[in-house]
Amino acid sequence: MAEVIVKKRKLSTENGTDFSEPLSKTIHIQCPYLDTINRHVLDFDFEKLCSVSLTRINVYACLVCGKYFQGRGTNTHAYTHSVADGHHVFLNLHTLKFYCLPDNYEVIDSSLNDIKYVLNPIFTPEQIKQLDTNTKMSRAIDGTMYMPVFVTSKTTP
Repeated sequence: MAEVIVKKRKLSTENGTDFSEPLSKTIHIQCPYLDTINRHVLDFDFEKLCSVSLTRINVYACLVCGKYFQGRGTNTHAYTHSVADGHHVFLNLHTLKFYCLPDNYEVIDSSLNDIKYVLNPIFTPEQIKQLDTNTKMSRAIDGTMYMPVFVTSKTTP
């Protein structure tokens, strides 16, 4: 399903008759591959560089397998990965925009906001103050309980 937004401008003819002419069209395409995203393999703690070329420029995360690839155009590592492995949804790690490859259109969907937050979490000053007073236990992947703590090292001059 595609949503089409058309902007029009109002024009007048010499005899005073008004009519509208399309200025531009914006097409939002609903991505059919959002259900292939595997949130369990996404780990943004790794260094943000391409797993093939090892460059830090224009890096995209594959949201199906979690690997990082450079570029999005034809003959780039992300494009090749998309075609070869059938993985279609990618996230630009710098702009935080989602794309569907190899079709190369931007995916705009609010269900992806949690992935943006995991990549770039934002905390209020009140939440930061509560870090030292937190006594809530958390559960690790293997089921063990632990208390998350924030460790700093103080150096004296």
